[in-house]
Amino acid sequence: LAVFLFAINIIPVLMLTRRKAPVEAPVAASGSSPKAEAREEAVVLTASMKISEVLEKKPETLNVFINAGFKALADPEKRKTMGGKLVLKTACQIRGINVDDLLKKLNSPIAEGEAQTQTVTVPEVPTAQLSIKRGDLITLKTPVGHMIQVYPETKIVLEKNYGGECFTCPGMAVETIEETANMHNKKPEEILDEINGIVKDALSKA
Repeated sequence: LAVFLFAINIIPVLMLTRRKAPVEAPVAASGSSPKAEAREEAVVLTASMKISEVLEKKPETLNVFINAGFKALADPEKRKTMGGKLVLKTACQIRGINVDDLLKKLNSPIAEGEAQTQTVTVPEVPTAQLSIKRGDLITLKTPVGHMIQVYPETKIVLEKNYGGECFTCPGMAVETIEETANMHNKKPEEILDEINGIVKDALSKA
């Protein structure tokens, strides 16, 4: 009797219950996602940009600059003054660096190894190519590298005004006293007077 009553109750329930339609998974919309659409295009650096602009767009390139010989950029204060004035192409010309090669490094993904600073040594200028000799005074057009080879005692002026990192800059062989002073926001004539004061003192003791 119990089984009979159970069957009478359950059969109508089963017959009247409608099967629910299966829920379909949402179909992905065609085209790019909002996240992909919002993604910024890759920044392309050019030779006409100022160094400060390059560093603003790609801060990770700082060590690439330093490894390439721009040692002064390691100093935040000099990075602000020097980077805001120098266009990349001009800076490379001053230092004798191929701007296209540097741009390739700056525009490529910065690998961990490339982001680490490396020690850069400045090649010595052959004696026959030196623009001055012992006994000459320095001018605004004298390359810094030539001056240091002939008058090593003048290093103290550069270290005091520019910092010790300038001695490892490859551009030292071609940068003049005037150019380096302007890049470091110093008065060229004052730097020159200080240098020639040391030169005259060294010659008087010879």
